[in-house]
Amino acid sequence: MYLTKYEERIYRGDFGETLAKALRVIVKVGESLGAKKLINISHAHISGVSYSNIGDAGLNFLRDLAREKIFFKVYTTANPGSLDTESIKYFNYSREFIDKQLEILNIYRFLGVDIFTCAPYHVRTPRYGEHLSWAESNAILVANSLYGARTNKEAGILALFSALTGKTYYAGLHITRERYPRVVINVKSHRREYTYIGLLGLYIGKLVGDKIPYIIGLGKLDIERIKTLLAAIGTTGSVGMSIIEGVSPEEPDILSYYNEYIEDRIEIEDKDIKIFEESSRELCDDPEVFIIGCPHVSPEFLLELRELLAKVESKPKKPILLFTPPTYFSNSYLKEILDELSRKGIYVIKSVCPVTSPLYELGYRCVGTISSKALFYLPKLAKTSVALMDLQDIIRRVYESGS
Repeated sequence: MYLTKYEERIYRGDFGETLAKALRVIVKVGESLGAKKLINISHAHISGVSYSNIGDAGLNFLRDLAREKIFFKVYTTANPGSLDTESIKYFNYSREFIDKQLEILNIYRFLGVDIFTCAPYHVRTPRYGEHLSWAESNAILVANSLYGARTNKEAGILALFSALTGKTYYAGLHITRERYPRVVINVKSHRREYTYIGLLGLYIGKLVGDKIPYIIGLGKLDIERIKTLLAAIGTTGSVGMSIIEGVSPEEPDILSYYNEYIEDRIEIEDKDIKIFEESSRELCDDPEVFIIGCPHVSPEFLLELRELLAKVESKPKKPILLFTPPTYFSNSYLKEILDELSRKGIYVIKSVCPVTSPLYELGYRCVGTISSKALFYLPKLAKTSVALMDLQDIIRRVYESGS
C-alpha cells in the first residue's frame, strides 16, 4: 500500500506506538481488501460504548488511551451506552455497572466524542460523496443509501482507530464500482405500518447477505419509514448499503448499466413477510414496558407521536421509554415537543441504547416495541421477550382507558 510521508511517520511510530498500531491495523485491513492507499475521513462514528458489550477489557483499553492523551483527530460521535447521569433514575443497575458505564462515557468525551447516539445522521447530515468511518449498522445504511456518503460497515475498534488517525482504507464502499447493486428486490406490497416495514427490512437483509440490493416497488415512503427499512436491513444483513427506487441519490447513475451486475431478482409478497415473522420472533403477549427509539427517533417521528397523543387525556397504565439523541434538548422547538410528551407520561431518555441495557435485571420479561431492530436484539442482549406492535397499538394499550 502506498503511504504518504506523513502516514509513513505515523506507521513507523514517530507520533507514538499507539497511533502506529492504529494505522497498522487500518493498513492491514485495507491490504486484505485490495486497497492501494489510505484516504482522509471527515466523521468517525464508534460503536462499543456500553459496558455490557465491551466489559473490563474495553474499559482498560480506553483508560490507556486517556492516560496517553491520544485524542480523536476528526469529528467523532459514538453509540450510546446503557445509561448516563440523567437516566440513572430509570435504571436501577448495580453500583459497579453504573460507575463503569459512566467512566466509559467520560473517557470517550475526554478523547473527543461530541455526541452519543445511534443515529448520527440526525445530528450531522452526511454529505454526498464524503468519506466516513462508521461502525453502527443502521447509520451506515442510512449514510450510504439515503445521502450518498461513503463508508464501509466497520468494526467498532476500526472506526475508533480511524477517529485517532483521521484515516481509513480506500476500498469497498468508498469506491464507486463497489456500490453497484447485485440483487433486484421487487416489493409487491404497499403496506406502511412501521412493524411491516421493519419486518420487510429484516427479511431483505437475510436474503441479500453482503450483496447490495436495488429495491423497487415500495412506492412513496416517508423518510422515517425509509430509515426503519434500512436499519432492519443492516440488522440481519452484512451489506452496507441499498439502492432504493426514487430515494437513493445514486439511483440515476446506475440505471443505465446496473443490469450488467445483477445476479438475482426476487419478488417479495405479503405472505413471505408473514411466514418470516412467524418463524423469527420471540413472542410475548403482555408487555410490562414499551420501548420507542431503536434507532433513536427522528424529529419527524416526534411530530407523528405528538399527533397521536393530542387527544389522550388519561395517564399511562404502563411505562413508555422514548430514546432520543441529546441534541434535541438544545433545540427549542423539539424540546417543546419532548416536554409535551413528558407531560403525557412518556419517559424521554437521551443518549441511551435500550437494547444494550440489561432490562431483564429490572424485572422486565416482555417488552413491547415498534422496532424490528429491537425485535432482533432484545432477546440476545437485554434477555427479554418481545411483543412487536405498531405505534397506534402501543398508544391504545398504554392509554386504553381514556384514549
